[in-house]
Formats: sequence, structure tokens, C-alpha cells
Amino acid sequence: MLASSKSSTPRSLRRVLRHTEDGGRSGIRLVFDAFLKRLIRHLFILLMAVVLLIGITLLALSTKIPHATLWHDLVRDLGIATVVSFCVTIVIEYYSAQRREADIRTGVLDAIVGKIVPPLVWAEIRTNVIGDPALCEEWHLQTIFKKERVTPLAGGPDEDRYVAHSTLTYRLNNLINKRQLVILRHELEFDISGKQKYESENEVELPRFEKLACASTSGEKLEWSGGQLKAGTHWKDYMLEIPIELPRDGSVEIVLTRAEILPFPGGFPWYMFWVTLNPHITVISDLTEFEFSILPRHPDREALRPVGPQEWKFNGVMLPGQGFEIVIARKQPSALQPKQVSADSPTA
Repeated sequence: MLASSKSSTPRSLRRVLRHTEDGGRSGIRLVFDAFLKRLIRHLFILLMAVVLLIGITLLALSTKIPHATLWHDLVRDLGIATVVSFCVTIVIEYYSAQRREADIRTGVLDAIVGKIVPPLVWAEIRTNVIGDPALCEEWHLQTIFKKERVTPLAGGPDEDRYVAHSTLTYRLNNLINKRQLVILRHELEFDISGKQKYESENEVELPRFEKLACASTSGEKLEWSGGQLKAGTHWKDYMLEIPIELPRDGSVEIVLTRAEILPFPGGFPWYMFWVTLNPHITVISDLTEFEFSILPRHPDREALRPVGPQEWKFNGVMLPGQGFEIVIARKQPSALQPKQVSADSPTA
């Protein structure tokens, strides 16, 4: 008894034939969709050309009609309305096409990535990474560690404390094709507090922000002093919040100086509030009894490389919430130091 043609065909071959047939149908559908899209676009262009031609013809025809007649005003107004409708339709269609392409890209991305990662994870990425209104570049932290005399807030004699004087510079680039308001957020280390008196000013409290300066590509420059930055209107949940405006297709350069009392040995943590490219850290200190290193708070710790004495650069992207910690450790005496021998000890 002969077997049927279906059973005589190997299963793998049937699967290949089925995929080939499905692929052929998909290919035909794609070709038809592309043809239909081109046809609609050409018909739209032809229609708009006809509308513009009718408007120009009506305006030209109105010049041949006596001005004192109703027909002159009617034909002229129809011609103007036709030309205006042509211009409005072109503008609306261009905007709609751009918006439609953006929606298609977003929909395709949502459909693809939504099948790979959980919806909550993708929503977080879309909001805080893809939807971030600004990109932070040229992020550079320079910190100078010194031992200084500090007066305790509770009173008492002055004491030696380790103070970090930091200067943070970075540039915020506007990623949206319009002006927008963003919030600069920065925080201080409040573990240890104290007071200092400088020659040029009255006694000030530590920690504190000393100065914030913003320079926009639009030419606008803003500056806040230490006293202004201490005002409660700029603080929320122990964090400094300053609203600034990012110009359209532009950027803002930010320079922030600050001073804090730190425990030695210990750590000095920093975290990013923006999507940040290639952050750069420089440590300056004459405290020979301590050594400094950088601990990245990032999955790729190998991306952090030294680029000079007490200088490091992270070659990559840090997301909001990621960052690093300046680790301060006391130097250990070398185990290879030669043992001192007195003059009275016998020699071999």
C-alpha cells in the first residue's frame, strides 16, 4: 500500500516549504504596501498641484474682470482661499507625517522591546533614559582634600577636620526641539557639620554650596552665591533644586563649587541625575598619610581607567542613580622596608 504524499515528505522539508510560503506571502504584502504608499503619495502631490494651479488661475482670471463688479471680488477671494488652503494642507500634512513616523517608530520599539523585557522595566527605561529631556556631557569633578581648622556647631574649641573643596562642571544638551525648563539637583554630605571663618567674609557653616553659575548658548548667564543657595526656597528633601531653561537646539554650561567635612578614612559618594557620558574625576591632596581610589557604582567597573596621577575617567554611559565613590584609605606601611640595624649590633 502506497503512503500518502504528505507522509512521504520529510518533516524538515515540509517545515522549510511552509516557512518559504509564509515568507513569500509576507514579501508580496510588503511590496504591495510599498506600492500603495508610493501611489497615495503621488496622488496627493498631484492633487496639491491641481489645487495650487486652480488658485493661481482664479487669481489671474480676477485681473481680467472689471474691479467694480461682484464677480471680480468673488473670483479673487476664491483664488486666495484656494492658495491659502494649499499652504495650510502642506504644513499640516508635513507635521502629520513627522508625527506619524515618530509614532510608528515608538510603536515598533515598544512591540519589540516589550517582548524582551518586563513591561515595568521597559516603562522605567522609556521614562528615565529614552525620555530624558537632556544629555549630560563633559562631566568633570575636581576635589581638593585639606586638613583645616573647624569650629563645632555645638560650640567648643576649634579642631582639625578634613574638608573637601569640590568644583563640578558639566554641560546639559537639550534633546528636545524646543525650549524647556529643567531642574538642577545636587546634594551635600551632612554627616559632619561645623563653622569656618574666612578672611573675606563672615563665619559660614559647612557643608555648603559656595557658588553656582550657568552659561547658556543663547547668551544668558545666571549666578547664585552661597547665601542665595542656602535659602530654603531652593531646597527640597535635603536636596538643592534650581530651575533653569535649556535653549532650543542648545546647551547650558554649569559650574558648581561646594565644601564639605568628611570622615577620614571613609568614602565620598557621587551619583548622576542625568544620562551622563564619560564622567571624569580628579583628586588633589597633599595628605601623604592617605591614598585615594575610585569605586564605580556601575555594572561595568572595567570602564573606569586612570588617565593620570589621581585622575580617572569612565569610558561609557552612566544612567541616573549610577555613579562612583571616592574611597579614602590610610596608607599601610610597606612590608618590604629594610629593618634598621643599630651600630652596636654584630655584623655577619
